Amino acid sequence: MIKYRDQKWGAKAPGADIHHELPIKHGRTNAMSNLFPLPRGLHQQTVTLAGFILINNGGINDLSHFVHNTLSGLKKLLNNNNQMKTISHEGEVGNVSCSFNAPIQSTEIEMFERENNIKLPEDYKAFLTLHNGARIYELIAEDDINIGGGLHLFSLDEVKEAQELELMEGLGIPIAHLLNDCYLILDTEKLKCGDPNYLNILEFTDLASPNLNFEIFLDRYIISQGEAFWSWPIYTAENYYRTR
Repeated sequence: MIKYRDQKWGAKAPGADIHHELPIKHGRTNAMSNLFPLPRGLHQQTVTLAGFILINNGGINDLSHFVHNTLSGLKKLLNNNNQMKTISHEGEVGNVSCSFNAPIQSTEIEMFERENNIKLPEDYKAFLTLHNGARIYELIAEDDINIGGGLHLFSLDEVKEAQELELMEGLGIPIAHLLNDCYLILDTEKLKCGDPNYLNILEFTDLASPNLNFEIFLDRYIISQGEAFWSWPIYTAENYYRTR
């Protein structure tokens, strides 16, 4: 298959559409390395928002989610104590730790899905089969004491416990806790209707959608080194200094 980045690809592949190997809505760009020509009929009839494809040796294969790549990159930055330095607002440097649970069997995930009459999103299940829970960017004080914070991704047992919380009634499936009384929630209604932006954030009593799925949220959270990136658009050059 002629790559889009090759010059004069249009003449070599007439009747083709430009296909994004990884869609823009899932965090990718219009970089040449992410584009290639695909026969128009195949592109329009086979490629859907729910399923990524990858052209490889002329064949079409499923493209796995990038949760593994995100976590692998994070682990490469950790020292032997699973700690690393991070930089926060206005140059503040801190020390954080990360820890990861063992994976869970797919049969346990399937049992959870049956019990809740819901099909969990594939990117979230990909995480569970790597780690049945994790703690990302917990703060480490100067005396090397873990003071918590960061992102606590629940194990499935912890998900079940969180489902029993009164504030979770009717909101969906809570999968993580972060900041103060802030939860990540899978919106079951969005999942049932195939909405890819199924992740919600509950902050105190306010429920909001960052228009993301699980793996993009996790990717951005790690890239932003634990900052509340979803709130950044709120703060402008006009109001930022009044909120310091």
